Amino acid sequence: MSAPSAAGKLPWYRRLAARVVLTAILAGLVPMLLVGGALVWRLHDELVEQAIRTMQTRTAAIRNGIESVIGGYERQAALLAQTPEIQRFDRAGQMDSLYRFLDLNPVLYSIFVYDASGTITNLAFRNRDQALDEHFIGRTLVGAKSPSLLAAQEAFLTAVRTGKTSFAGQIVTSSGADSLVMQVPIFDFATLRRVIGVLSCAINLDSPELIDIFKNYPLASGDVLLLCDRTGRLITSRGQHLPEGLTGIATGASPAFSDAPVDITLELDGRPYLGVVTPMNVLHGYLLAARPREEVLGPLRHLLGDLAVLLSLGLVLAAGFGAALAFPLAGHLNRLFVGIREVGNGAVTHRLPVEGNDELAETCQAFNDMTATLEKHRLMDEIWHREWNGPGNGTNTP
Repeated sequence: MSAPSAAGKLPWYRRLAARVVLTAILAGLVPMLLVGGALVWRLHDELVEQAIRTMQTRTAAIRNGIESVIGGYERQAALLAQTPEIQRFDRAGQMDSLYRFLDLNPVLYSIFVYDASGTITNLAFRNRDQALDEHFIGRTLVGAKSPSLLAAQEAFLTAVRTGKTSFAGQIVTSSGADSLVMQVPIFDFATLRRVIGVLSCAINLDSPELIDIFKNYPLASGDVLLLCDRTGRLITSRGQHLPEGLTGIATGASPAFSDAPVDITLELDGRPYLGVVTPMNVLHGYLLAARPREEVLGPLRHLLGDLAVLLSLGLVLAAGFGAALAFPLAGHLNRLFVGIREVGNGAVTHRLPVEGNDELAETCQAFNDMTATLEKHRLMDEIWHREWNGPGNGTNTP
């Protein structure tokens, strides 16, 4: 018989077996959870770092390519500014030189010639349209109040003051094209020290030579590339999943728009992205490369799925092996407990079945030996009492 238990509760030996099974499950699952958690954490960091390194390399390559092309045009414009035709401020001679230069450099949209005071003295458009020449000639850049000219003014004054090429800090949109204004100083022909004017060249950012660098760089299916000016206004973009009508990204309080590449997280069309923003110093803008978060962490999801399968399998195996070991053991312990109780109640003839060759079998055998000894002693006591109290033992009275 088993020990009495409260209503609704398992017998003590089954509760003991259940605790043994639970211990086996915990002993199997806890190490797997710790090891799996460490692997997941490490893989997460490595995937994020790898994605960031890839995007940093990509944006750096595109930035270097674009800045290399613009740097080449900067050197060519500086050579143009040193030609006698430009330095003499002879309008007819300048016009020929300017048009030849535009013909040889298709990335340029227009060239304006300023004297040292900031007054336009000559200009040339790629399409050779001279209808607006008289409208522009004689106008002064310095002191103009138009917000669109403030960046060009600052670049002009910097070129005059330093004698070095300067780029306007704002992208100019004209005739539907985005242009970067480059201010190249013109030096005095005799001394080559005093700045006597400035060549203002409008570099067309939509030209094939620049766009090809941006467009031809290989991208993964979910990646996006955004080229923005310093205000966050979109200049050009790439990506299959960009939201329709995207015109820019917010830069107000974003820490991403600084002087060094910065890792950011953003959301496009409700989809979270992990990205890198790299400054484009020549363009006074930013290049953003981003990858969907679910693609960055895709291998991690597969690992989590595999870990879930392993944990489930481990749970089943631990529970199965634990139950296979614990419940028979609990049954043997219960029989031993019942045997001890029976002996305590005087049933010294009670014996336990001996199964196997383990310690529990030895315990059962020891119990049987003990009860056999008790039975022998009881039998001897009964014989002794029977002989002692029987007839002829000298205890009869007269």
